[in-house]
Parts: sequence; C-alpha cells; structure tokens
Amino acid sequence: MGRAKSSMGVDLGSQSIKVVQIRRVGRDYRIDHAAIIPVRRSADDPYSVEQPDLLLRGHVATAGLRPGATVCSVDRGQSTVRSVRLPVSRPADLDQMVRYEAETLVPFPIDSVQLGYASSGAHGDLADVVIAACPVESLQGRMGFFASAGVAPTELAVSSLALYNCLMAAMPERRMATQLVVDLGARCTEVLVVAEGALVTSLSLRHGGDGLTESLAEDLKMDPHEAENHKRTHEIPFDPETGLPPADMPATRAWLTRLFEQLRRVIDAHHQDGTKPRIESVVLCGQGAEMPGITAALGAGLQLPVTVLDPLASLPIDDHAVTARHGPAFANAVGLALQGLGEAALQVNLRPADVSARGPVSMSRVWVLAWVAFLTLLAVTCATVNSGLQRDKERLERLENRIARLDLTGRGDESASLADLEQYRQIAARVQDPSADWFGLFGEMCDVLPPDLSLRTWTCERGKEVTLRGRALSNAAVADAVDALRGLDRFTSVRPTHSSAVKVSGRTVYDFEIRAELPKPEKSKTANTREANRST
Repeated sequence: MGRAKSSMGVDLGSQSIKVVQIRRVGRDYRIDHAAIIPVRRSADDPYSVEQPDLLLRGHVATAGLRPGATVCSVDRGQSTVRSVRLPVSRPADLDQMVRYEAETLVPFPIDSVQLGYASSGAHGDLADVVIAACPVESLQGRMGFFASAGVAPTELAVSSLALYNCLMAAMPERRMATQLVVDLGARCTEVLVVAEGALVTSLSLRHGGDGLTESLAEDLKMDPHEAENHKRTHEIPFDPETGLPPADMPATRAWLTRLFEQLRRVIDAHHQDGTKPRIESVVLCGQGAEMPGITAALGAGLQLPVTVLDPLASLPIDDHAVTARHGPAFANAVGLALQGLGEAALQVNLRPADVSARGPVSMSRVWVLAWVAFLTLLAVTCATVNSGLQRDKERLERLENRIARLDLTGRGDESASLADLEQYRQIAARVQDPSADWFGLFGEMCDVLPPDLSLRTWTCERGKEVTLRGRALSNAAVADAVDALRGLDRFTSVRPTHSSAVKVSGRTVYDFEIRAELPKPEKSKTANTREANRST
C-alpha cells in the first residue's frame, strides 16, 4: 500500500469532482496536476447532475493522467470512523483487538463490512488507533462508478481520513495543536477534532452549502442559480460579534445558527473529558471555505481563531503544470494522493481484494444504470420482512445508489417513461419507512448522537416502541440525544424515561433510557391484494 512514483487522488463531491496528481521528485514530491471538474447541471433543476463518470473519464483522458496509484474517496456518511486507545501489541494481536472493538463501535453487521485501521502514535504502553469500516456493498457501488469513469482505484479511503492526512502534511507547524477541522461541503460538513497529532473525533453533519444556497435564495428572492453565484461572489453582512447575518435574512441566519450549534456541541463534547487538551483553533477547508466572509463569521460564531487549509499554497507544486488556485477545495484529494505515495500519516485502505471494478454501463436511463449499484445492506434481515417488500428494497437500493451519487430523480431523463418513474416513486414511498431499514436507521442515529454518549442496547419492533439504553457523561448529553433523535423526523415521539447518576471508577456518569415511537407503515392496497393472493 503506497510508495508509487505517482499517485492520483479523486474526491467525488456532489457539486464537483476534485482530481490531484502528485509525483515523486527525488526524495520529495510535487503536485503536478490539480483540477476541479464542475458537475454539469440540467436547465430545469439546479441540484441535479448528469453523467459525472463520463466527465471524469473525459478529463483523465484529456489531461493524459496515468498514475502509478489511484486512491478514490469513500463518503464519511457511508462509513464509520472511530478512534480508540489500545495496548501496543504485535500486529496479529492488534488485529484481534481491532476486530473486538469494531464489533462494538461499528453500526453494521461486522461480517458485512470491510475494516481498516492505522495507528497515529503511541503514548507509553498505549497507541492511538483509528478504525474505519464501510459496508462492502457500498464499496462495490463506488467501484462501479469509477469503473464507468475508466478509473481503476488501487485504494479506497474515507474522506475524513484523507482530510486528516492533508492537514498533517500541509500544516506541519500545527501538528501538535488541538484544533477543530471543518470541511464545508455542498451536502454535508465533515468535522474532525485533532488533538496533539491524534485524530480524536470524526463526524459528518448533514448540513452543507446547498442549504445555505437555498436560504439565500429565499431571503434574497433569487432562483438557486443566482443565489449560488451570489454566495461565491458577494460577502454577506455578517455581524462581527455573532457571525450571523442581519435579522432581515431569517433563513440564512437560521442556517448559520444551526451550523454554529452543531459545531459547538462537538467542541463541548470534547471538553467534557477533562483529560483532553482544549481546542485552540479552527481549520476551515472545502469549497465553502472560499465564500467571502465565512472565515470571519465562523470565528465570531465559535469565538475561536480560524485558519484556512490551502494545500496548493503549502505543499510543493509545479507552477507550470498547475493552474487551479482553489486550494481549500483540494484538501481531500491531496490527502488521497498522499496515501498512494505512502506519505500519509494514516494509511487506511478499504478496498477489499475481492472487490473489482465493473465495466462502463449505458447511462441513457436512470433505472438501467441502477443495476450496476450495490446490493442492499439489509439483505441480512430478509427473514424479518416479507418477500414482496424485500424485492422492493433490493430494487430501490440499486436505484438510490445512483440517486445518492448523482442527485438524480429522473426529472432530467427524457427517455424514462412516466410509468417507470411512477413505479419507483411507489417503491420509495413504501421502503423509505424507517421500520424497513433497521441498520440504516441505527447508523443514522449513531451519526447524530453526541460523542459523549454511549448507546449500549436498543430494541425495536415495527409499530411499537423503540427503547434505547446507554451511558452518558452528563444529563446535558442525554438531552442533546433526545433533541438529535427528534430532529431525524423518523419517530412520532421521543422522550427520556430516566437518567440516573452512577459512580464508575470514581467518576459520575449517567445511565439513561430513551423511548420513541416507530410508526408502522401502512400497506398499500396493491400489497394487501398480493398478500391475500399468496394466502389463497
């Protein structure tokens, strides 16, 4: 893994694809290609995209890129990243300990995921170990996309780990600082806490720049195209004390307030543990970092100094070959390329040896392309759902893999018949109910629950109560968990039933129980008729 003479990092985003190639020069390396490939948007829907795999294929061919290694991104939202401290051990013993920890930390069936791990340093007899896991089905879907683009990944890496690797390489003077790293993307905001060189926390917040564009469009009475351009070229009048826009921009104000609240929760959760160093500053990157005034606004909102991570300004670069200057947007792509060179602080490869890229697929119709996507993760629960619903799930998973990558809803696909689209809408209406997606629901809960709270058990049955039990560092964390679960819009009600203080190793913690209602999906007439026919 790593040590190639040249390496290409491909960061697949919802608005654009970032491509970086790094080449060895003697004992050093140099960035000799960096490009942002805008994803084409249809005229009637500014948030739909068309054939990004073909755009990537064309760019790689035109630029003549033939790297020795290619490392491609896996979304943090589709994977799990956890940091633990384990005894310094032999590799075989460490493998066993990592798997044991993963069975507790990973919110997916352990036999259905690809695990990877790496150590970021030792402290006496203990080592900081970062564990990453992603369902193999998701990896197959990602490999299928890159195969359609004519790219053969030698490695797959989680985007948040690539961000960490870029930070360690591009800001060596800040390696031992404790900082909050914020990657402001279009769909999500990835957040890291890096303390004294170790990756402590990795989260993906479902709060991205697309939401800010929509808020600006509402406040300024613009269409989304105009609002997106305005966001990139005009500075919003942020208050220097609060970092918020004026009261006559209520939607934009609400979006920023929510972002600040979520980031403060991450900071507060880190500070709850008195043994950890306090966060000193914020490092901002991603395409959203280039929005005029956002750096000052974030600093005011969090009351912390903010620095922009620009790897194209910090790392050796071939000025004759690289013309792109949108440095903050390339953080993930640079981290991916560094991994291919073997220069990354955390070398975690999630590409299983038995997962191969699939060949190019015709993209004339959305539902045809969906057949190359991954199988449903919840196939392991087939014994708990009826066969008709299971078939619908499998078809929807294949369709939604395409939609999740490209944000397509079929509105721009003129060749798809109305009957085809209506069929998938009906499937979506039935299967998107949370009770039909146990592991997906569990993974979604784990993403929003506060870091200072441990979920130990949960029980659920369709149409009945969901019971969650665990342990938290404070009652405030339990309250935050209740608010976070209510914000999922998955339950009809969420309520804490108790939170009791107990002593553990001389420290006060809180055993809690939260209950919620998981609504039972209403069966359609078609489904009822089919079941009646089966019974006869």
